[in-house]
Amino acid sequence: METKPPLTKTLVLEYMQRAVDEVGATYKISEVCRYFDLETGRPVCLIGYLLHYHGYKQVDIGSDIYSSASMNNKTCPNLTLPATRIARDIMRFAQNQQDAGTAWGEVLTNTKQYALNEGYSEDE
Repeated sequence: METKPPLTKTLVLEYMQRAVDEVGATYKISEVCRYFDLETGRPVCLIGYLLHYHGYKQVDIGSDIYSSASMNNKTCPNLTLPATRIARDIMRFAQNQQDAGTAWGEVLTNTKQYALNEGYSEDE
């Protein structure tokens, strides 16, 4: 697998907007989330869409179920995710929001506000 450039705050927020535009602002995860569907390889959850837009596929990630713990550990079993500290933090925030049953449009709004509240103007 080729090395990907790190995910940045800007990319994460752009990819989140793209996912909301594609799937819909009212979409909610209704079951335990996997990043990708094991049968089709299509992204399932918000972070799965981010990974997909950044060039990852289901085969890169593996078949486990993931949560914000994956963001905390900086890895999935088959992937070390290159991301800035800020990008990782806002992905973790978004994942927690999604896992709590929040609609994706609201997750996006809340995540943008979280980034502002934390003073995340630049990536590090």
